Amino acid sequence: MTSTPLPYTDRISVDSSASMREQFVEVSMGDGYVQAARNGINSSQESWNVTWRGLEAGEAKVLRSLFRLAGGKDTFGWQHPLSDEEEQWAVVDHGVAPDSNGGTSWNYSATLVKRYV
Repeated sequence: MTSTPLPYTDRISVDSSASMREQFVEVSMGDGYVQAARNGINSSQESWNVTWRGLEAGEAKVLRSLFRLAGGKDTFGWQHPLSDEEEQWAVVDHGVAPDSNGGTSWNYSATLVKRYV
Protein backbone atom coordinates (compact mmCIF):
# COMPACT_ATOMS: atom_id res chain seq x y z
CA MET A 1 0.00 0.00 0.00
CA THR A 2 1.30 3.43 -0.89
CA SER A 3 0.76 6.17 1.64
CA THR A 4 2.31 9.42 2.75
CA PRO A 5 5.40 8.68 4.81
CA LEU A 6 5.58 10.16 8.28
CA PRO A 7 7.83 13.23 7.90
CA TYR A 8 11.20 13.77 9.59
CA THR A 9 11.39 10.29 11.14
CA ASP A 10 15.11 10.80 11.69
CA ARG A 11 14.19 13.62 14.11
CA ILE A 12 11.83 11.59 16.33
CA SER A 13 13.17 11.54 19.88
CA VAL A 14 14.37 8.31 21.48
CA ASP A 15 12.18 9.05 24.53
CA SER A 16 9.01 8.43 22.50
CA SER A 17 6.79 5.76 24.03
CA ALA A 18 4.15 3.21 23.05
CA SER A 19 1.10 1.70 24.67
CA MET A 20 -0.87 -1.37 23.67
CA ARG A 21 -4.34 -2.46 24.66
CA GLU A 22 -6.01 -5.75 23.88
CA GLN A 23 -9.73 -5.67 23.13
CA PHE A 24 -11.70 -8.67 24.28
CA VAL A 25 -15.18 -9.79 25.19
CA GLU A 26 -15.69 -11.34 28.60
CA VAL A 27 -18.63 -13.22 30.10
CA SER A 28 -18.85 -14.07 33.81
CA MET A 29 -20.75 -17.26 34.58
CA GLY A 30 -20.71 -16.94 38.36
CA ASP A 31 -18.57 -18.56 41.02
CA GLY A 32 -15.50 -16.95 39.44
CA TYR A 33 -15.83 -18.75 36.09
CA VAL A 34 -15.09 -16.40 33.17
CA GLN A 35 -14.85 -16.94 29.43
CA ALA A 36 -12.98 -14.43 27.28
CA ALA A 37 -12.34 -14.07 23.55
CA ARG A 38 -10.57 -11.58 21.32
CA ASN A 39 -12.88 -8.89 19.96
CA GLY A 40 -12.35 -9.17 16.19
CA ILE A 41 -9.38 -9.98 14.00
CA ASN A 42 -7.52 -6.75 14.76
CA SER A 43 -8.13 -6.70 18.48
CA SER A 44 -4.85 -5.09 19.48
CA GLN A 45 -4.87 -1.31 19.78
CA GLU A 46 -1.46 0.36 19.62
CA SER A 47 -0.48 3.98 19.96
CA TRP A 48 2.78 5.89 20.11
CA ASN A 49 3.47 9.24 21.70
CA VAL A 50 6.26 10.68 19.59
CA THR A 51 8.18 13.94 19.74
CA TRP A 52 10.24 15.61 17.06
CA ARG A 53 12.90 17.71 18.79
CA GLY A 54 14.91 20.68 17.57
CA LEU A 55 12.79 21.52 14.53
CA GLU A 56 13.09 24.76 12.64
CA ALA A 57 9.90 26.83 12.51
CA GLY A 58 9.30 25.82 8.88
CA GLU A 59 9.55 22.12 9.75
CA ALA A 60 7.07 22.52 12.62
CA LYS A 61 4.70 24.30 10.24
CA VAL A 62 4.93 21.40 7.77
CA LEU A 63 3.96 18.90 10.48
CA ARG A 64 1.10 21.10 11.67
CA SER A 65 -0.27 21.52 8.15
CA LEU A 66 0.01 17.82 7.26
CA PHE A 67 -1.61 16.62 10.47
CA ARG A 68 -4.44 19.15 10.28
CA LEU A 69 -5.08 18.24 6.64
CA ALA A 70 -5.14 14.51 7.53
CA GLY A 71 -7.77 15.29 10.16
CA GLY A 72 -7.21 12.09 12.14
CA LYS A 73 -8.59 9.96 9.31
CA ASP A 74 -5.78 9.77 6.73
CA THR A 75 -2.80 7.62 7.60
CA PHE A 76 0.96 7.96 7.41
CA GLY A 77 3.40 5.14 6.82
CA TRP A 78 5.88 4.63 9.65
CA GLN A 79 8.09 1.82 10.92
CA HIS A 80 8.45 2.23 14.66
CA PRO A 81 11.61 1.02 16.42
CA LEU A 82 10.13 -2.38 17.42
CA SER A 83 8.52 -3.20 14.07
CA ASP A 84 9.89 -5.22 11.17
CA GLU A 85 7.77 -3.38 8.60
CA GLU A 86 6.05 -0.10 7.86
CA GLU A 87 2.55 0.21 9.29
CA GLN A 88 -0.23 2.76 8.90
CA TRP A 89 -0.74 5.40 11.60
CA ALA A 90 -3.29 8.17 12.11
CA VAL A 91 -2.33 11.30 14.02
CA VAL A 92 -5.14 11.85 16.54
CA ASP A 93 -3.56 14.50 18.76
CA HIS A 94 -0.69 16.92 18.18
CA GLY A 95 0.89 20.09 19.50
CA VAL A 96 3.99 22.27 19.40
CA ALA A 97 6.14 24.06 21.98
CA PRO A 98 9.34 26.09 21.82
CA ASP A 99 12.53 24.24 22.66
CA SER A 100 14.29 25.14 25.90
CA ASN A 101 17.01 26.99 23.97
CA GLY A 102 15.10 30.26 23.92
CA GLY A 103 12.61 29.60 21.12
CA THR A 104 15.01 29.27 18.19
CA SER A 105 13.82 25.70 17.61
CA TRP A 106 10.62 23.78 18.26
CA ASN A 107 9.46 20.45 19.68
CA TYR A 108 6.40 18.89 18.05
CA SER A 109 4.48 16.09 19.81
CA ALA A 110 1.86 13.76 18.37
CA THR A 111 -0.14 10.70 19.32
CA LEU A 112 -0.16 8.11 16.53
CA VAL A 113 -2.77 5.34 16.51
CA LYS A 114 -2.28 2.22 14.43
CA ARG A 115 -4.88 1.76 11.70
CA TYR A 116 -5.64 -1.43 9.82
CA VAL A 117 -6.28 -0.26 6.28
